[in-house]
Amino acid sequence: MSTEQGTARRRQEQHGIEPWQAGVVGGLLGGLLFGVIMSIQTPTVLETAIPSGLYGLPESSLVGWMVHMSHGAILGVGFAVVVELGGLDDTLDTNLKHGGAAFVYGLFLWGLLAAVVMPFWVSGGSTAGVPNIATESIVGHMVYGTSLGVAYSVLAD
Repeated sequence: MSTEQGTARRRQEQHGIEPWQAGVVGGLLGGLLFGVIMSIQTPTVLETAIPSGLYGLPESSLVGWMVHMSHGAILGVGFAVVVELGGLDDTLDTNLKHGGAAFVYGLFLWGLLAAVVMPFWVSGGSTAGVPNIATESIVGHMVYGTSLGVAYSVLAD
């Protein structure tokens, strides 16, 4: 425990940023890149499914972006929690390793949230559209994860 506290303290002294903050920034970067992909390939998901289908908010590109970026930041903190509480900080000792781990995290998020939870939620509990296998969604989550991991590595180490 004292080693973990020492590592966190050294990181704080070096960069002035906590791991959860690096997760927020990395998640926002990943969310931005993923959002650009969605805006080009599947704009209706961003404009309709995310704000209206998930939360009953007005159908709007701006609202969709706000919700999407919020998801990115929150899930970025989730990555920081996995790294810190999972004891992976010392194992993930390069930007490439962080990027690879977050790539897997992005695939996990796609498999759970985008392929199962979101279609189930949007359809009001029907399993008819589950799983939702969409190539652009897989690619977007891989880009999200990789950019999250690299940004996290740069900021948190």
